[in-house]
Amino acid sequence: VTPTAPGSPSLYVCPLKLMRVPSMSRPRPSSRDAILRVFADAVRGQLRSDDILARQGGDEFAIIQRYLGHVDEAQLLSHRLAGAVKQPFRIGEHDIRISACIGTVTSTSRTDDLERLLAEADEALYVAKRGGHIVTRRSQNSMAA
Repeated sequence: VTPTAPGSPSLYVCPLKLMRVPSMSRPRPSSRDAILRVFADAVRGQLRSDDILARQGGDEFAIIQRYLGHVDEAQLLSHRLAGAVKQPFRIGEHDIRISACIGTVTSTSRTDDLERLLAEADEALYVAKRGGHIVTRRSQNSMAA
């Protein structure tokens, strides 16, 4: 992996929250696990081979991308992710539609702390949950640099 040019985004952090499964208001635990698996597979299908997808707990996931060429790459991924999870999923005999909220942060600083970036991205996620489905921010340290 080659480093990016100065000023280009070097890190993209994207928490995702599985929001609702309208056709299954109270899924059984085994169904919930199946939903999480297809959700994770749909997300994984949009990532590059060296991107990181991690389940943070419950129905929250995080994606970490390094060495982006341009901030547009992060925004395009967010939109691809939103489109991928909108597709109906077949689980057993049910066609399931889900929705997700996406909060992102990009950073151009090579010294940004990952925990702080995750916290900033998590804040963006909660803004997305309140009003929109995708919220993208730039790291506070990147803006100061």
